[in-house]
Amino acid sequence: MAKDQDDGGSSHGSGSSLGSRQSNRSAKDAAAHNGTQEDADALLQTKTGFVLPMYSVLYSTLSTEKYDCLLRFAAARVCLDFIQLLLLVLRPEYGFQFNTDLWVWNAIKWVEFANPLTSESYEFYVVWIYVGVAILVSAMGVALWVSWCFKSNHFPYIWPVMLLRMVVNAAVFLFYVSCFTVFLAAFNCNWFMEGQGEIQTAEGTTEIVDLRFRMNRFPEVQCFELPHLAHGIVALVACIVFTMVAYAVTLTDYEPNPASRRWMATPHPSVEVWALATKTIMALNMAIFAGQ
Repeated sequence: MAKDQDDGGSSHGSGSSLGSRQSNRSAKDAAAHNGTQEDADALLQTKTGFVLPMYSVLYSTLSTEKYDCLLRFAAARVCLDFIQLLLLVLRPEYGFQFNTDLWVWNAIKWVEFANPLTSESYEFYVVWIYVGVAILVSAMGVALWVSWCFKSNHFPYIWPVMLLRMVVNAAVFLFYVSCFTVFLAAFNCNWFMEGQGEIQTAEGTTEIVDLRFRMNRFPEVQCFELPHLAHGIVALVACIVFTMVAYAVTLTDYEPNPASRRWMATPHPSVEVWALATKTIMALNMAIFAGQ
């Protein structure tokens, strides 16, 4: 009887020790899992600490108020898009010949901003390159400020948000091609042109030169010589940044609500992204192959 009691006691002690070890192991595993989860959450918070506020800028700030709920805005967007693409195609390089003195041409040519900005002197055009860069940098600065406001959940001023919304809607949705071609004109350098032409020298005389690697609008300017080389690099960087901003904004331009009253609502941004890519390729083709 005593032996049975001893065996029962030792069995009970062994079970208690085993249960205690399993409990300790479970507690250690839980603590390690909690530590790993906390590290993962901290890493995720670190990685998304800037992404989420920027997404808030794109979606909550720029996409919550849609101007295409107004029929006038939607009609203006479609008409301006059509005119800008038409001006990309109606060029002698594509075989079109027309009278540029017609009142119709004079009425619509201003829609492509590169036309009036390059009709004056080269210095005038360079000034407007840096005006565009200043506007782009200012818009990026305001976007970063709004992102910080979202992160800190504190908005001391509302007018920068409204201004950013107006600038983005005008530059991306109304005049994307026109704004893009202003920067493109800086490195439109007759890359594949063969032949010679007359240029006006600084002394007021004419000279026969090879037109390749010279600006299409200002053939007296050589693209690979300073100071235009520096201006061209600035315009190229501005082109890349502006295009990236346009794609980021377009990715948030969708409407999941089937009862929406927006005139240009789409359930997925892929349609607008493909349209933007098409316009970008057309503008690049015009600047690189066909000439401005």
